[in-house]
Amino acid sequence: MNPVNDKILVRVNEGQKDEAFIGGKLFMMAKEYGVNYREKSPVFAEVINGHGLEGSYLLCHHNMFQGDACPFHLTGDLYSIPFRPDTVFIKLGKEGQPQTILGNIACERIMIESAVELPPDMQKPYLDRVRVISAGDGYTEGETIFVIKYSPYHICYTIDGIEKQICKVFKDDIVGVV
Repeated sequence: MNPVNDKILVRVNEGQKDEAFIGGKLFMMAKEYGVNYREKSPVFAEVINGHGLEGSYLLCHHNMFQGDACPFHLTGDLYSIPFRPDTVFIKLGKEGQPQTILGNIACERIMIESAVELPPDMQKPYLDRVRVISAGDGYTEGETIFVIKYSPYHICYTIDGIEKQICKVFKDDIVGVV
């Protein structure tokens, strides 16, 4: 099948966030009962056909893969999704390293420093700055970029049974570089 109208054909494991390794042991995750769809919905997709990305892996918007209820669902684990910056966020390299695509810059949150050591669940990130973790679109790895407040988009994904989190910033939301 060849996708049309600027779409790509992808394969998605809808249960990709059902299990995760914690301390070397495989655990079932209770994602189906969660209310945060970014954390429970699939986002990791393999490109089958389109835009010369065959065999590549992408991180996509969590609304793209909602089974039969999704307008992009074809059959089984196949979806035909729009190839745009608001639906396709990050490309993953062979080793799972994030790569910039479609103007979406792969970043990590920068935590606000505290005078006392805080447990991880009490630490808060800056809302207006992130650190680039994948060079592209004129930005280099390690740079701190200032962005429109609240514009970094948080992505939760599971690869090889390990839960990971990054954020992406669209290039037009960047206001400055340190």
